[in-house]
Amino acid sequence: MRTLKRISRVILLCVFLVGPGGDVRPAQSAEPQDSFDELMRVIRTGNAYQRQQAIPTFAHSDDPRVVPVLIDLLKDSNPGVRTYAAQQLDRLADRRSTEALAAALGDSNGNVRNFAAQALGKIGSEEHVPALVAAVMDNLPDPNQTWIRIWPSWAALEAIGTLSSEAPPEIMRLLRRISDGKKIADEDWWRLLEGVVRCLGQIGDREAWKELQRVNRVLSRGYQDYKTWYAVRKALAAINPEQTTFDRPAADILNSFHTGKITEEGIRHRWLKPLVKLGSQAVEDLEWSLRFKRSPDRGRKMLALDALGEIGGASAAKILRQYIRRLSDSRKPNRQSQRSSDYLLRRAMLALLKADPTTGTAGQVAEFSQTMNGSYREHLMRDVLRCTPDKIPTQTTVLLYETVLLAHKHAGTSGLDTSSITAQLLADVGGRQAGTVLSRVLLGPDHATIRRAAARALGTIKGYDPVPTLIEASRMPRMPVDVIAEAMGRRNDRRATSALQDMAGREQLSRHARLWIAAALARLGTDYDRNAAMVRQALPASLDQAKWLGDTETINAVAVLVETEGYAGQHAIATLEAIGSEEAFEALRKSVDLERAIAPRRLHQLSTATARMAEKLGHDSRDYYAGISTVTEAVPGWFEIHQQPQPLPWDRSSYEAVENSPALARKLWATEAYRRLDLAAKKGKEGWESNITEQALWAVEKIFAPELVPVLERIVRESRARVQFHGKYSMVYFYRVRSIAAKILTERTGRQYTFVDVDGRTHPGGWNPSKEE
Repeated sequence: MRTLKRISRVILLCVFLVGPGGDVRPAQSAEPQDSFDELMRVIRTGNAYQRQQAIPTFAHSDDPRVVPVLIDLLKDSNPGVRTYAAQQLDRLADRRSTEALAAALGDSNGNVRNFAAQALGKIGSEEHVPALVAAVMDNLPDPNQTWIRIWPSWAALEAIGTLSSEAPPEIMRLLRRISDGKKIADEDWWRLLEGVVRCLGQIGDREAWKELQRVNRVLSRGYQDYKTWYAVRKALAAINPEQTTFDRPAADILNSFHTGKITEEGIRHRWLKPLVKLGSQAVEDLEWSLRFKRSPDRGRKMLALDALGEIGGASAAKILRQYIRRLSDSRKPNRQSQRSSDYLLRRAMLALLKADPTTGTAGQVAEFSQTMNGSYREHLMRDVLRCTPDKIPTQTTVLLYETVLLAHKHAGTSGLDTSSITAQLLADVGGRQAGTVLSRVLLGPDHATIRRAAARALGTIKGYDPVPTLIEASRMPRMPVDVIAEAMGRRNDRRATSALQDMAGREQLSRHARLWIAAALARLGTDYDRNAAMVRQALPASLDQAKWLGDTETINAVAVLVETEGYAGQHAIATLEAIGSEEAFEALRKSVDLERAIAPRRLHQLSTATARMAEKLGHDSRDYYAGISTVTEAVPGWFEIHQQPQPLPWDRSSYEAVENSPALARKLWATEAYRRLDLAAKKGKEGWESNITEQALWAVEKIFAPELVPVLERIVRESRARVQFHGKYSMVYFYRVRSIAAKILTERTGRQYTFVDVDGRTHPGGWNPSKEE
């Protein structure tokens, strides 16, 4: 341990001497020399980890011994040490290391071979080309050893292209082998092919011309990999520019595309905007990129589709239609393949609507979308609505939605679901055109599910008056009474009162329909017999309807559910807050009872909602309930396990609230502690859910009172929060929380408290085995 600390100090000192930019600072005293000697000693005698960590700092020194030592480390038995040494020799690019780096090309570790090849490309000469060629040939793909990693060959091929004046015969023969179509179909081979082609193009040897032409023909037929095809075209142009020109900026942009850790906005700025700026000049290259089949080209396809949509015009639209038909015809029956193709179809259809935003295109997209999975069709409909009218005109959007709505007979069950969502999207579009479509769907001889969707959408549509349509629909047979009543209630228009009363008088109404009729009439200020009773019977499943009803019976029915666990209780709190009346506030306020043992998280929800209602109604009690909310938010956090030890895991405002309400904090602390202990006893085993955490015990020191003694004594006896330490000879276990609780009790009560460790030994409070040998 002392050796590691000394090494750490040396490394930090050397980093200070080297500086953040990597420039070596001149020695001011003998201490830097001592530090260098200490690093030398660690590199020579330390364990593998110590040597690896010391190498980067050591290599930044300007001492002439650095390079010879790194050369020696290339022969080390540990692959990590060899990798660090090769990496630093690559950075230093010192000619003294060329022979050692050439020998390292045969290393068993791929990282070492990679750094060695990179370094030779910087500092080597043509005499090292045979060693680099041998490194490539020794790492060719082997069908019997699929684990072989060929990526270090790329660095070797790049170095060959830099150092060689003519194409090595072995590389030429390798190109002939790979130009066989069967080999290119193998992933390892076509990945290697890209490096070979770049190497030959860099050398510029005309002997490779015919073989590269053959490879280009094979790739152009099979569309194997875009980047490899691009490399072949560039190499042909570099070797024989008279016969092959490749001045295509769109292809250059597409070739540079990669995903990695980059946002959608980053992709738009870096690649999409430059492609769109090229306009029609990019269309041919974009169409070509859509033909490649490999999964690594998926991101490039999406980029190309987006660019074609942004560029627009007849040529772009024609390419997108062809691609959609081609992709639809090639969809495979397995689900994973369908998900992949549906994602591209969704992107292509959105691009087509942008490229040619006409009513004819809307009909085509609606027809194409019938082959897609329902969820992807839903996403497509939502994507269309997100586009601004200058991209996709409102008329086109409405026609698309109308076509999808009316196509349910050919879409199956998933089509009905999509149609329901599409109806709501039409309501979001709003206006006379969308309203007319929804009215026609509701009143027409159509499927009941589509009618329900249209009626519900008419209840929320903006820029259109749907009440006459809803009144007319309410008088027709086989209409969905509940959703028509819901829509009338949401419109809150008195013209619907008589229609609602007529519906209420019908026989054999479902409970759900009666509830909606009652809610709509109550919102319009007209009472319907037994409406409160009907609402109460429907709770908790229909709590959202109850927010329209402010009568005493309904409020009392909701208040009963406030302390229910789970979704029903949360929904009841939200419903009372939505009603927002003085009576609802009083019902919620009574639930914030500090004398009862309410779970802190439930009390937090109650007090937070009560504080908001008090503020909205102008009551002075707002700060009181907000303070309770802050305390109840802090207490559960004391019992959570945090990544970093935090003696008091709360911010300043919650700390002040705890100081102002210590009695409440103690009550909530005890309630949560008992719950955790009971949970631990029930489980009979360790687990973070049932443990009392260390920070919860530290919190007790701030809020301690004699009333907490019983729960602390129970923690001393029962807590299962076990920790472990490494002692001098073995691992030491003990119950940390028991120890802390015993320590607090001893200090606060004046009586001596002890606890029993996991091994059965008794220790005083606060005992910590990490301080013992």
